[in-house]
Amino acid sequence: MYIDMDDGYRSFDKALATASFYHLSEEQGADIIKEITSIVAENWRSIATKYGISESEKKMMSASFELAEQENKKLTL
Repeated sequence: MYIDMDDGYRSFDKALATASFYHLSEEQGADIIKEITSIVAENWRSIATKYGISESEKKMMSASFELAEQENKKLTL
């Protein structure tokens, strides 16, 4: 799924640049990114554990959550 009309590269910068497509200001978009990345980064592992996902499966899944974790680290420094 593409964030914009040109390519499917995933980045929060690209999502923020397209905020107006979703009738959001850049500030609103940035606030949403901060909120969602924080929730995902802080909770995905415990939720996976709650639903019985093994450590080896979580390790395989971790790449799917790297972008949120990296963004959350930048925001909390």
